[in-house]
Amino acid sequence: MVGPFDPYRFYRDLLHELETHALRGGTAFGFAVVMKRVALSHDLSVEEHPLPRPTREERAQLAWDGRQRGGV
Repeated sequence: MVGPFDPYRFYRDLLHELETHALRGGTAFGFAVVMKRVALSHDLSVEEHPLPRPTREERAQLAWDGRQRGGV
């Protein structure tokens, strides 16, 4: 780590990246990717923590549920 951890800078950067992700139509699963990327950019040790990833069957079910509710 280059200097002391600044939680205000971390959360500022995280909220900015999450807002950008949301405005682009990102998914909740994508939010985890964004959070990990920001954490790594702040030299936080998160490499050993796997990201949540739905199975192909779960993704198909989520897509089907979305279409039933009138989503895309």
